[in-house]
Amino acid sequence: MRTFPYAILTVGLAAGLAACSDDNTGPGDTGGFAAVQAVLSVESCRNCHNGNNSVYHGALELTGTRAADSVTVQNFLDFEDPTASPLIQRPLTGSILAHPVRPFASTSDNDVQAIVRYAQTLALTGASRTLTAVTASAAPIMDGVAEAAWNSATSIQIPVHGGFAGDVTVTMRAMYTSSRIFFLLQWDDPTESVVRSPWEKTASGWLKRTAAPPLFDNSRLSRWRTMPDNYYYEDKLAIIWNTSGTSAIDGFDENGCAVLCHVDRPGDARPLKYTNGVGQTADMWHWKLVRTNVVHRLDDQYVYWNRTLTVNSAGGRAGDPGGGEYKSNGSAVPLFMSPNQPAAPFHMVDSATAAQWAATGFTIDAGDIATAFADNFAVGDLIANSITTLKPNVDRSDVEAYGVWSGGRWTLEIGRNLTTSSVGTTPPGGTSLVPVDVQFTPGQLYRFGVAVFDNAQIEHSWSPGVYTLRFQQ
Repeated sequence: MRTFPYAILTVGLAAGLAACSDDNTGPGDTGGFAAVQAVLSVESCRNCHNGNNSVYHGALELTGTRAADSVTVQNFLDFEDPTASPLIQRPLTGSILAHPVRPFASTSDNDVQAIVRYAQTLALTGASRTLTAVTASAAPIMDGVAEAAWNSATSIQIPVHGGFAGDVTVTMRAMYTSSRIFFLLQWDDPTESVVRSPWEKTASGWLKRTAAPPLFDNSRLSRWRTMPDNYYYEDKLAIIWNTSGTSAIDGFDENGCAVLCHVDRPGDARPLKYTNGVGQTADMWHWKLVRTNVVHRLDDQYVYWNRTLTVNSAGGRAGDPGGGEYKSNGSAVPLFMSPNQPAAPFHMVDSATAAQWAATGFTIDAGDIATAFADNFAVGDLIANSITTLKPNVDRSDVEAYGVWSGGRWTLEIGRNLTTSSVGTTPPGGTSLVPVDVQFTPGQLYRFGVAVFDNAQIEHSWSPGVYTLRFQQ
């Protein structure tokens, strides 16, 4: 992203907002609105913050329509604490980012506050960025069904945009008991994507489908906007939590998980995710429909500071200790199948893994357990390429999760112990242990961000704002 000088912003603010310093500036104030729009559209800002290549806070394209602008400004302004808004924070001290995450040098400038006042007039009722976990007398059942107990928890609306999903609103609730915390997330999705890079029987033999068509290049953010035809992947959702203490991520509490995403950075082969400081980590909860939903878990991962693919093929993203969450079903031809195939869903569980889960009391449907491949399929049939190997009782599987798609809408329930026994791990290329799990203590605040993957590998829709979890006492 291109660096822009404070001088240009200062001049633009002073000139553009002279007419909108009144406290009542808002959509009904034509002159004030035009001045705000002019300032926020100056070329020095629009170089980065536009609909094609925005990374950190999306496109700030105000229209004068109250409902539309109310959603847009949530990504830029913190209604509960305006001085903490991404628009008006000071640059990160010591950041290696090419451009300051916080573009204004002052949080008390009258012109800047005029923008804050304008944005506050757009705030929708209940447009809170604080998720309150209410006390629960009993744990909800993690079955992807929003039972009546969830009605006691106040929801927040998390708008996400970009990626294949486009503009989607995630509704989120939270509850906790003396030992566990639970989350309910719901979002619209017109299709249930259950076919991740499958094997297909063709007239000339078996063909493993790649996720994307051969000519699709997802290395540039502008390509993320429209899903190409014949894209074979799965629906997913991710929550990223900032850790605390010395491992806390600089800038996360003010700017959310966007500080972890690096798109088109020189030297990177593709968009990567990593933190900007050695020792800084985030806890990443990655729910995957095909690979983890069948064992009622999500993939518990973490993000750290590595960006060298030779050190870690996923850059700064890695799995918690305990082994991988899946393996591929052969390379030249399929090696396994399941009794349920070729019917959807296209997933299966390794037989040894299924036995380990059974030993814990969790039984996997026999139709989902991998068996030796026997080619009794017809041309056009699909079978799974992903075989779930996520084991029980390891760090990587300590977050329970189950999602159900119905009528164009996902309902996902997540549950985890408030604190885990994880001691962390030494990440690839690291030299010492770092924490990989967020540890919840009622009375403390926790920052997080949410991303939605609509049949997407990395082309996710994200929430540019930062959200806060607090506990009802």
